[in-house]
Amino acid sequence: MDEFLNFIGASKGDPRRQQNAIYSSHVLGPAGREVKATWRLVTGQLCIGGHYGGDMLGEEQWAWLKGQLRAAQLHSHIIVSTVQVFTSCPIAESWGHFPAARRRLLQLLEATRPRGTMFISGDVHLAELISGIPPAPAIVEIEGNAKRHAPEREVLEVTSSGLTHSCAGRYGTTLCRTMLNHWNTHRPRAEAYYAWQNFGSARIDWGGCEEGCDGNGSKADVCAATATFNVHDAHGNIVLSTQRSSCRRWSLGEEGIDSVISVLEHGQCAQNRAFVASVAVIAFVVISSLARLVRRKSKKLD
Repeated sequence: MDEFLNFIGASKGDPRRQQNAIYSSHVLGPAGREVKATWRLVTGQLCIGGHYGGDMLGEEQWAWLKGQLRAAQLHSHIIVSTVQVFTSCPIAESWGHFPAARRRLLQLLEATRPRGTMFISGDVHLAELISGIPPAPAIVEIEGNAKRHAPEREVLEVTSSGLTHSCAGRYGTTLCRTMLNHWNTHRPRAEAYYAWQNFGSARIDWGGCEEGCDGNGSKADVCAATATFNVHDAHGNIVLSTQRSSCRRWSLGEEGIDSVISVLEHGQCAQNRAFVASVAVIAFVVISSLARLVRRKSKKLD
């Protein structure tokens, strides 16, 4: 840990040197317009499709995170995780390999209900919007002959990863897209990803501060700020975008937590079987083709 802090130029008296893991929080912005950004460095092992019995944070960091979320309620909370939190894809290390820890995190958020919460993650060399919330029916209301489509599922997490290299660039567009299309239940829509080099940005619009969240201009109201999270391609063009209002408190309920876990874990199992079946078919075709090629060469030699 000291090596990492030395690398980023942290002072010898940096309080993080006394911790068992690297984590910190920072309040940004002037009084009345504060945003809390929480950084956490999580390390672990890689296991494709595995479920660990261990913890993601450790009791010291859990206690710290609980204290941060229970502190003065600010207008927006940005929680940074080095690995993805609400993904259903088992290929890369994520909170999905620690199901008990992910449920504990959801329960902590439910107990503290922070405002304007958004998770930001990286690690996977691609970008995507992550919901985790169960999808609503495609058609939510029928009025006469008119059909109204359900609103897009709420985004809980934005992943931006791949400044220098990307999933499509390293593994090829076809293989990368095959993986992303197989594991898609965690996205608000299946195509909400970008597999090439990218970077992220966040902007907070304080234009709603005069009215407040209740819309009556009361000084007691929380400032109605809107945070916009964008993912840009290598040329700076926006390829993915979502917003979060400071008026929106975290609120899923116990049933909502169960639904999120069900979507992520049960969907993952079903998609794992489909992916394995696809790989088996591809392997069969490749082996069969190689066998035919060997037989042809053998006949020519005879």
